[in-house]
Amino acid sequence: MGLLSRYQRKKGFIQLLSLIETSPPEKRERFLCMIREEDPLWEMEIDRKMLTLEDIFLWNKEIHELIFTALPVLQLTALVGTLKSEWAEKIISSITPKEKRQIEDNLAEKKPTAGEFATSVEKLFIEIRKQEAEGSFKFERIAPHLAIADNIEEQLIAQSKKIEEKNSFSPQSQGPSKTTLTSSESSFKEISGSTIGNGPKGDAATKTRPEGKIVGSGSPKPEQKQSSALNVQSTLSQNKKENLKIDDINVLKKLVQSLQAENKMLKIEIERLQNLKSQGSEKKAA
Repeated sequence: MGLLSRYQRKKGFIQLLSLIETSPPEKRERFLCMIREEDPLWEMEIDRKMLTLEDIFLWNKEIHELIFTALPVLQLTALVGTLKSEWAEKIISSITPKEKRQIEDNLAEKKPTAGEFATSVEKLFIEIRKQEAEGSFKFERIAPHLAIADNIEEQLIAQSKKIEEKNSFSPQSQGPSKTTLTSSESSFKEISGSTIGNGPKGDAATKTRPEGKIVGSGSPKPEQKQSSALNVQSTLSQNKKENLKIDDINVLKKLVQSLQAENKMLKIEIERLQNLKSQGSEKKAA
């Protein structure tokens, strides 16, 4: 049984999303790779809906006060002591003077570790999801791209099924699709003016052109045969190209999604290392 089968039910998407966004970076990427192999559409949607620190610090002060005052001082200390100064100031301005003094005292004693920072970010995400579920605020108002539809599981399953059905007609799997053949037959009829296979005989098999000439009542000329064959071949080639384009696009989409996820993780890691370096320089200067 695949990973997704456990979450393809009502509220399953948000449970899987919360599990992934609160996991360590390495484990998070493994989860995303597993989901990508099962269904790229689910992986893409989870990646779009995951909370990020960049998103959080774009919200207004009212929301910041709701979420940061709900966190313990030790976790706030780890956030303030690790995040860049611009974000740390937003946390400080959202809490009470007493909490601010406690944070300053904690930071004077020791700097937060990478593990403490990771745990604090995890708790921050959990608190945000909890308050949003309780109705303290709604993503539709502050971050519409993070809003999750009540029936998102049904939507994703339906969309995945459509893509699967579309890809099942690719030339690599089953050869030209029924639609392709029908289109080719139609083109051939229009060109040759006769039916394909054992069609009706006599008057029903003859067609009159507007200029009054009868076609189909005898064997077509060699040049007519050649023209018909070339047109049918052209139609088949065109349909084959369209199907190949669909497959190529799907492969490229998967590659782009994978690169986007890796890029996001690299940005977070670079920012963390820069903050640690900055703190080390400040410590040496002191």
